[in-house]
Amino acid sequence: MAFTELFNRLLAMKEAMPLVDFVEMMLKETGLLAQYENTNDEELITKHDNLMEFLGAVQEFQNQSEEKTLEAFLENVALVTDLDMQGETQQYVTLMTMHSAKGLEFPVVFIAGMEENVFPLARSAYDPAALEEERRLCYVGITRAKDRLYLVHAFTRAIFGSSTANPVSRFVEEIPGHLLVDAFAERYAARHGWRDETRVTVPGQVKMEAPARVKTVGTEPSKQGASEFAAGDKVRHAKFGEGTVVSVNQRAGEWFASIAFPGGGIKQFLLSLAPIEKVH
Repeated sequence: MAFTELFNRLLAMKEAMPLVDFVEMMLKETGLLAQYENTNDEELITKHDNLMEFLGAVQEFQNQSEEKTLEAFLENVALVTDLDMQGETQQYVTLMTMHSAKGLEFPVVFIAGMEENVFPLARSAYDPAALEEERRLCYVGITRAKDRLYLVHAFTRAIFGSSTANPVSRFVEEIPGHLLVDAFAERYAARHGWRDETRVTVPGQVKMEAPARVKTVGTEPSKQGASEFAAGDKVRHAKFGEGTVVSVNQRAGEWFASIAFPGGGIKQFLLSLAPIEKVH
């Protein structure tokens, strides 16, 4: 009887509340959220995080969709795929977790979320055993690629409904620099008249372009190094104006700075090329 009353009450509230508020109330009223709170069990903590991420997805859908109904949201997230029906000659994308990818191989692999506090998780930074387990999992994901591997990170992302800017994952930093190509730097260099000429064959028959840049047009790039910039510095960009340095880090032999601009968000720049100067 209690379940029927709860169901009818939720059904009545569905049309009267904003979508994200209704979903949050449903998680609380059913006790699903409380079931995974106040615990040290790693599996239960993960389930709680999944629920919060689900709530964040509902918030994003509500912000972007014209039809802000529960039915529209469920239709949007429903994935109707059947890989068993795919022929071997057909081309398609397989979306899976790294756990389920064990033992499989693909010509091209994309690993998303290569950021601190995402992969590895924030709580793993203080637990050596958990951190090592995530490092092994990262190795599993990397070794699924037969020909080409893309390690993807976001400059900013929404986590649990809040926008955050995380540094690149330590797992990327641990890879020898000569095996990596910074695609962001390549695009930036291409727009400024640079081109890559060196190719490196990586063990395992993976071919990647090494970031050896040869200038073809334009002026000499700036020789700004990391020693000139630090978190908290006030700087001026030729296009975006004045901003504050959030972080400075080195990848594949190049120095990058994440800079926050009022009204423009956080942007990342290759220091050797970006038109940036300190504001004293």
